[in-house]
Amino acid sequence: MRVPEETVNQFQKNVLFLALTACVLGAVGLGANYAIQEHARRVEEQKVAWHTADIKALKDLSAIGALSTDEQIRVDNAGDDVDRLQQVLLDIHQERINYWSNVLEDTKERKQKLQHMYTAAATYGLTGKYNEVSETISNQGQKAAMNVLGYTAAKEKIREWKPVSFEAYRSGKVIDAPASAKVSDQ
Repeated sequence: MRVPEETVNQFQKNVLFLALTACVLGAVGLGANYAIQEHARRVEEQKVAWHTADIKALKDLSAIGALSTDEQIRVDNAGDDVDRLQQVLLDIHQERINYWSNVLEDTKERKQKLQHMYTAAATYGLTGKYNEVSETISNQGQKAAMNVLGYTAAKEKIREWKPVSFEAYRSGKVIDAPASAKVSDQ
């Protein structure tokens, strides 16, 4: 039995059409898969940038300035955990507030003792030296008071600070992004 040539040609055309369709669909599928993976990679990069920006924003709230070796080790040990870093910074600020409060209290006591000694200084003609010491103590007291105020204000800012999650930002629930986070909707 012989198959008509027309049927063979039609069959070959159909096979060729199916092969081309399969190739086109495969290419589209590969392209779509690549686009999905690329989008996921960009989202992960944005999450990392966001987290890094959160940590930077938290550190920027600090009034500490240069950290001692011990304090730097504590900050480094907090790692990428924002909550833990926040607590470490709060603890460091509290320690500095305590230190400068003690200095401030000490300068007040020294000033009072110096006030009692003024009469003796005046008797022996040492009021110039008294004034010099008094000014030095006043300057130390002012520095201590400014540090207590500065660390207290920074501590309150750190305490009130809350990180905004990248997912909440992407979903539109919040509009504030850390200033240094690169966020794009690609």
